[in-house]
Amino acid sequence: MIIDLKGCRTEPLASYLKALGVFRLVAEQKDPNVTGWWIDDAFRIETTFSSSDIEAFLLKEYSPTSILSPWNNGSGFFKLDKEINWIMVNRDKRFDIYRDDIERIFRAISDKEIKKAKDEKEGKNKGKTKKEGGNKDITIRWCRNNLSESAVEWIDAVCVIGNKIQYAPLLGSGGNDGRLELSLVFIRALESTFEGFTSTEQGELLRHALYGLAPNTAAGSKLKSGFYDPERVGGINQLSMPDQEAKDVTPVNPWDIILMFEGLIMLSGGLTKRSGKALSAFPFTVESVPTGGETVAEDAAKGNEIWAPIWVEHATYDEIRSFFKEGRTSIRQPGFGLRDARTSLEFSYAISSLGVDVGVNRFSKYGLYVRRGDARLAVPLGTVDVRHRSMADTIKEVLPFLNELNRNLRVGSAPASIQNEVANLNASVHRAFEQDQGMVNVVTGLGSLVRRFENGPYRIKGRDVPSKPPRFLSLKWLEWLQQLEDSVELRLAASLASLSPRAPISANILPVDENKWIDSSSSIAWYGNSLSDRLLNVLQKRIFMDKTGEGKPASLEGDLVVDPQDVMSFMLAETDDELLEDLLLGLISLKWDRHRIREIQGRWLTPMQQRPVLPTYVLIKTAFMPSELPGGVQIKGRYEITQLLSAGRIYDACEAVRRRLAYSQAKVSGFDPDKIEGKRLAAAMLIPVDRRRFLQHANRLISFPSSY
Repeated sequence: MIIDLKGCRTEPLASYLKALGVFRLVAEQKDPNVTGWWIDDAFRIETTFSSSDIEAFLLKEYSPTSILSPWNNGSGFFKLDKEINWIMVNRDKRFDIYRDDIERIFRAISDKEIKKAKDEKEGKNKGKTKKEGGNKDITIRWCRNNLSESAVEWIDAVCVIGNKIQYAPLLGSGGNDGRLELSLVFIRALESTFEGFTSTEQGELLRHALYGLAPNTAAGSKLKSGFYDPERVGGINQLSMPDQEAKDVTPVNPWDIILMFEGLIMLSGGLTKRSGKALSAFPFTVESVPTGGETVAEDAAKGNEIWAPIWVEHATYDEIRSFFKEGRTSIRQPGFGLRDARTSLEFSYAISSLGVDVGVNRFSKYGLYVRRGDARLAVPLGTVDVRHRSMADTIKEVLPFLNELNRNLRVGSAPASIQNEVANLNASVHRAFEQDQGMVNVVTGLGSLVRRFENGPYRIKGRDVPSKPPRFLSLKWLEWLQQLEDSVELRLAASLASLSPRAPISANILPVDENKWIDSSSSIAWYGNSLSDRLLNVLQKRIFMDKTGEGKPASLEGDLVVDPQDVMSFMLAETDDELLEDLLLGLISLKWDRHRIREIQGRWLTPMQQRPVLPTYVLIKTAFMPSELPGGVQIKGRYEITQLLSAGRIYDACEAVRRRLAYSQAKVSGFDPDKIEGKRLAAAMLIPVDRRRFLQHANRLISFPSSY
């Protein structure tokens, strides 16, 4: 029989966990052959039992998981709380295992096998050894070795025990939400359900939890569901302990809390091998990265995210439990093979490259962010479809660079401008993984970030961040950009970025030499009030270095050239200069490969728009062509020509070029200089153009010596 659980939705997180709880309890305690799947954002199960049978099971037979946290000072064991006492005096058989675990714990406390954890005010490190976190760690290890399998399931959801105990972000620092002790919340929900309401009311509340049907009785009790349901988090006076009087807390259906906690068990962690080391891993739990949109936390960069899988195919509980335990979201790391995604960016890549099991068609994202003190909030961040995207492997190339930046932002501070740019770039990479386009935004985001390193890397705890200049993008980026998001700004930026690998333009922008940072550089010329100013300064710097022999030989030759007609868009101020500059700064991260450039070059020689090429540009450009002109014509005095253009003396600059051509026996047809901006004309001289296509225009204006 198919049962629609319309009260178990994909959002909020509490409702998603509730669906897992129903699935788990039915499979483990009632029908091992039950299957479950998601449809229209609600959970559905198929079982041999009817809905009324399932309700009867939960009301009369269900045996709660032994959720206890004696390692926490507020667990109810060191100052006996009524919740613990309620379990001890309850003679219902469904609580036998629970009661036995509580009695074992009290005996261990009496025998001093378990001691009260040190209060933080006394000093976090007092009494600790290298492998233990004091009494808290000792207690956790004792509990896992001595309590029932039911209690062990809760412990495995709370933490992973290795040489060092690692806590699940979803359950705080050991089964708490700030000062809220979650094990007591669960017991209180049990007590409220089975003693606070009549059997009729219990049924109504259960049907409300399962199917979303409004109960005739008031839903409940003044309980807290913790941070899993943001809509039910109270105001400024919200509870910090479950036995406080609830004033600003929305009444909660206790069945919602019970089933949610039972679902949390499915997110138990384990040890995984990474780079030869055993590290803890919790299913679909990754480090969050700032994306510029968080408003609920001051430091979302130090939070985590849960990516909850939504599967649409019928699956047994064993299949889903196995899937959760393995958490198969793998990425390939060069030199290390496959490893688990550890950040939200890597998770985005994993699911865009089909790194998850078939049957999961999307993930619901939740950010676990600090809101007040140590308490947190599970913020819905939307859903991401699982669909293969061919460009995912190319976008992935930016991850090592971003991972280094994000990792350092978690442990230290950086200028606010850099933090904002990193957040924006993170967001662009997320969108690029999740959509079929958006790679241009990644490049411009990278360019906007690179702009912040004009004085070199920043320092965090004595280390350069980033440790190396950004130079990690393959030419596949240009292939995808050309195919998906071609523009004249992209072409001009790529052409500028390709300027002479012997003296790359990156050295005129950042303090770099080859692929390392340097303390200072006389090559930097990226300054001025506009893009034209900055390009002109770079042009003059490169000409000056050629003339004096300073440093490595600079030239105006580029690996990727454009048609002169595309340059006219810049000449006539039709380009988006901010976009062009950000693209250029992003594309200086390209690793140039002349063998791979040919296919891209062939397509980019077809201009974006057929248009006349200004004679003034053609005449001036003859002085800035990197190779010899027809008939052996060579023009000297490039630096002086740029000075004339910079001063707006276009006529004088044209005359200077005309005289130099005449000296080489080349004749220029009469024409009047075009009315264009001198600095912009000079800046355009830096853009590499195709020699053959340029000469087609030059031959209409200039008669070169007959030897041509």
